[in-house]
Amino acid sequence: MLKNTKFLNVVVQLNRDLEEITEPLDYGSVHFECEGREYSLDVYNSYPDQDAVTLTLIEDREVFENCNYQLNDSDFHNPNLTAEVYINSEEEDEVIESVTLFIQQGFTTKAVDLNFLT
Repeated sequence: MLKNTKFLNVVVQLNRDLEEITEPLDYGSVHFECEGREYSLDVYNSYPDQDAVTLTLIEDREVFENCNYQLNDSDFHNPNLTAEVYINSEEEDEVIESVTLFIQQGFTTKAVDLNFLT
């Protein structure tokens, strides 16, 4: 179980200014899986900037009722961790440069690269 991990935010780095993107980006959920242990979060808010969008996350166990929520703090240091975010748009493959989750464990902030699925 996650006892020492706080989810700070997700930053979606774009390869062009947001004003140049013609199709809206729709942000879904963030899902983690490591050796059968899972954890899912929903995107709560998005804050656009010139060439990035910051997403805040919320735990919603009713939405993800099939998730076992057994991920533990050490899984974020495990090379077998799969971390994915769902983003939908006509242009997502063309405009997204990277997606990074920021977590805090104790006094340390860690960046976790997320794969994005459409």
